[in-house]
Amino acid sequence: MGDERVRGSFVDRAIDALQAAATPLTTGELLAAAGSAGSVRTAVQKLSADDRLVRTGRNRWALAGTGATPYSPLAARSTAAPRHRRQPPTLPPATELLRPPHTP
Repeated sequence: MGDERVRGSFVDRAIDALQAAATPLTTGELLAAAGSAGSVRTAVQKLSADDRLVRTGRNRWALAGTGATPYSPLAARSTAAPRHRRQPPTLPPATELLRPPHTP
């Protein structure tokens, strides 16, 4: 028959790819390894929903239970340099604003 059908769900094939690689892989690498032409967004949703996987970076995945550090977008932001925020203009005290103009 020559036509080999890929069996299992996308996530099952992604897990097989992670086991073979023995290292975290990107979403794109998992899509390619699984032979899937689906979108990255859909792949991320499916990978996120499976307890056998852990997200280790913005775009990286590993097998759960391998000691990989889970990715946290909030933790990534907290280590970044704080953004410089523009300060509001300094206004004179309210008593100065309410005082009638000086007339000679």
